Amino acid sequence: MAIIFGGTSGLGKATAKAFANEGAKVVVTGRDEVAALLFRSQIALVVANMIVNHKKSPLLN
Repeated sequence: MAIIFGGTSGLGKATAKAFANEGAKVVVTGRDEVAALLFRSQIALVVANMIVNHKKSPLLN
């Protein structure tokens, strides 16, 4: 299992996709709700083992 903070864009997004494609269960969180919702809708079509959280993480403040 991998937890990716800031995973809705850039390097975090690429890392999340790479882990998921290798079969890992991946949890993604990020600050931008719109980006998270967009990423979730895109990734759901390709990868079944990823959770995208659009709630702001207290660790990202």
